[in-house]
Amino acid sequence: MIDFAPGMRTIIRDEEWMVKKTETNSLGNKTLYCIGILPLVKDREAIFLADLEQIQIVNPAEVKLIADNSPFYIRALLYLESQWRQQIPTDVNLHIGHQAAMDLMPYQLDPAKLALQRPRQRILIADTVGLGKTLEAGILMTELIARGKGNPCSYSQEHDDAVPERNVEPFHHSLLSTH
Repeated sequence: MIDFAPGMRTIIRDEEWMVKKTETNSLGNKTLYCIGILPLVKDREAIFLADLEQIQIVNPAEVKLIADNSPFYIRALLYLESQWRQQIPTDVNLHIGHQAAMDLMPYQLDPAKLALQRPRQRILIADTVGLGKTLEAGILMTELIARGKGNPCSYSQEHDDAVPERNVEPFHHSLLSTH
């Protein structure tokens, strides 16, 4: 039996796929969660059952490397940056929500940290006027969007009448920079 690992490149159904996650199903066989690499399936997600598919592993030693002739290796750096930005955080740490253009107080990170530790990220934020409930909600929304669990438009559309535009603006910048 082959041990599949995240990041491994495979050829399944005549297309090249990158393994994102593996699980053992109830029958004891491997389930592969993959994303397409070649143009026909590029960025498409698929789930394959290892016992039903004919899977060929791509040997990294046989991969042909192409030199980056751009000034200061800018094409390679942009590619690496784009791959890094596509990674979805899976831990409970804050990754981007605290980086918006705002005057942040340490206690404003606590609701997002608390919510990210729960299986369902529901939390009621209630405190005194002016302590930053809007910022706390924005930090949590930004983190959920980065994890693929939120809608970038839901916050501003639902609360346009209740929240002045100046309060929502710091999050528009960080939300747009994540996509």
